Amino acid sequence: MPKTPSITHQVTTRLTSMLRTGEDKHSEKQEGITSDFIYSWDTYKTYRTKCIAFMKWAKANYDCRTLAGARPHVNAYIKHLIDSGYAATSQKTISNSIAKMYRCSSTDFIPTQPRRRADITRSRRGKANVRFSESRQSGVCGFL
Repeated sequence: MPKTPSITHQVTTRLTSMLRTGEDKHSEKQEGITSDFIYSWDTYKTYRTKCIAFMKWAKANYDCRTLAGARPHVNAYIKHLIDSGYAATSQKTISNSIAKMYRCSSTDFIPTQPRRRADITRSRRGKANVRFSESRQSGVCGFL
């Protein structure tokens, strides 16, 4: 009996088969066939990273070794992301990545949290402006 390919290889093979860099997305969008393909290297890399993370989670928690075996656990993974405090945009990116891999719609999964502009975090850590010095700027504008 042949050995099952690794989960990383399965994800990479599936997404690579959908990759169409250099193709004309506009004309295919007019025909309504863009949902089956990936047109950007950056999108491919993002989707691959997110799908591999899902597969590793499914393998660790449910001992899944194939894409088909992990499919029933997508909703549990999205629920895990929501409970872990992932941002709504991250939840949506991961949901869309997995949906692309399984060639379905992200509406087939449980809904993610709504995205709101007010919830966007621009910096992960509070960074001080190292170029600003109060002692040097105290007399410049007369405000300090």
